[in-house]
Amino acid sequence: NYRVSLGMKIEEVNALREKGYNSKEYYEREPELKRALDQKRD
Repeated sequence: NYRVSLGMKIEEVNALREKGYNSKEYYEREPELKRALDQKRD
């Protein structure tokens, strides 16, 4: 998932992946983030 990598070092991205980071789950459980991204998309 390249979306998480903006402004991060490769080691940080890899650490998140190893911990099971899932951007879709984060998006679904954070209403403010979801609303902001949905507005940007529309």
